[in-house]
Amino acid sequence: MGAEWYYVDEDGIRVRVRVIPNASKNEVVGLLSGRLKVKVQKPAVDGGANDGLIDLLSNTFGLSKSSVVIEHGQRTREKVVLLKGLGEGSFSTSLPFFNL
Repeated sequence: MGAEWYYVDEDGIRVRVRVIPNASKNEVVGLLSGRLKVKVQKPAVDGGANDGLIDLLSNTFGLSKSSVVIEHGQRTREKVVLLKGLGEGSFSTSLPFFNL
């Protein structure tokens, strides 16, 4: 179950993300080409943008940082992120906040 940009399995929710580094603020923007578009202030240097993404998603969904895992795309803007232990109900209730 899920949409084209996320899917649910026994581990949690996997989200397809497009990260925009060096932004003026950290924010979840919306959907872009089948991915969740996320802006982070940190630059894409030495994993800074990845750290910013993990911080933002962990705060947004009330998860520990260790529960947000970048599974694919460590060195690219397009990533697959696992939100460990998050159920679809909890995830879905956050979506209207982002106008999704």
